[in-house]
Amino acid sequence: MVAPSDTAERILTAFLKLAAERGIEGTTTRALAKEAGVNEVTIFRYFKDKTTLIREAYHHFAPGSRIVAYPLSIDASSPAQAAAGMVECLKFLRDCLREHPQLLLAGMSEYWHFPELQDELAFHPHAAHHLIEQALAQAASMLRPEVDRETTAMSLLGLLLVTLFWQYRGWLTMTDEEWDHKLEAAIHPLLRT
Repeated sequence: MVAPSDTAERILTAFLKLAAERGIEGTTTRALAKEAGVNEVTIFRYFKDKTTLIREAYHHFAPGSRIVAYPLSIDASSPAQAAAGMVECLKFLRDCLREHPQLLLAGMSEYWHFPELQDELAFHPHAAHHLIEQALAQAASMLRPEVDRETTAMSLLGLLLVTLFWQYRGWLTMTDEEWDHKLEAAIHPLLRT
């Protein structure tokens, strides 16, 4: 995507803020225009409709393309090395997903309002899930035999998303060091001793 103009950037940023406060469906073009400091016609000039605006906000802010491009390389020469690589992968995902949690939260909770965007709204969580599955596959020789990789990938993504959303909502306060410890604690039981 080409970098948006300053005006388009203001509109996208205002949309992100309002979608977090009101939801995507509740973010009217009138409120958006006021928040961005433009008139409604300007919104439609840059983004012909709400669907295009949502699509562009996701392309601009959401981390899916960075997640897909992550150079995953788990060293499975020992359980400790595999654990370190898996934790680094989860920390990368955490850092990507927390840049704009309101966008993911709004998209995940309101995707059904925009059936034409369901695949795009789901792309970012699916990309994160796929990266975790790949990390588990690369570490497979060091995993306990009873570990179900598909279920484990869903569980680890769930841990990231719930922690992220709870922190965003103020329901949980945790430092990065504490979060890192929780990620390590989630990985270590998966590995052979």
